[in-house]
Amino acid sequence: MKFGFGNKAGAVNTGKLEEIKKRLAALQGGGQTEASDKVGGGETIADDGSIPADRQTRIAEDEALVRAALGIMGVDYDALIKMDGESVYSQVVKANPEILRQVLEAERPVLAALQVAMGYKPVAEFVGKYGSTPEDIKAAMRAEFEAEMADKEVGKKVSGPVFSGNRATPKAPAEKRKGELADVFGK
Repeated sequence: MKFGFGNKAGAVNTGKLEEIKKRLAALQGGGQTEASDKVGGGETIADDGSIPADRQTRIAEDEALVRAALGIMGVDYDALIKMDGESVYSQVVKANPEILRQVLEAERPVLAALQVAMGYKPVAEFVGKYGSTPEDIKAAMRAEFEAEMADKEVGKKVSGPVFSGNRATPKAPAEKRKGELADVFGK
């Protein structure tokens, strides 16, 4: 089974992409064409640096499409790329300002920013949970391990003797009978 856009000859059918964009725009209440508008009310990649007006329009359209597509999957695009110092994209750009230049110079800056944010998201989650220095990581992992072990030990309180069993008390040994086998077995 093949997935994707295009006809059987392999040529890309751009009409379908335009149709999808129009449908998404209709679902959102119509597309906005001004470059200064923030589509969806969130921050845009276009306001992260100086970009020509025609390219800002394209970025706004791409962001509207990506925002709607990610919204279907439950991912908040604005939370990923907002330049607020807390988002993954913002932390990466703060750590390496060269990435911002690369994103803004990309053919599709929205996809480049999304790729950066999604690529560094696991790292950001790890750093948020355990810290960024080796000492912080060791201390956080040790504390997590000790907390897990303490939780496991709470349910294992032992009362009474440790080596007790549920076997019945042993029976008294059988008496020895004197006589022949016929007396014992009755034959």
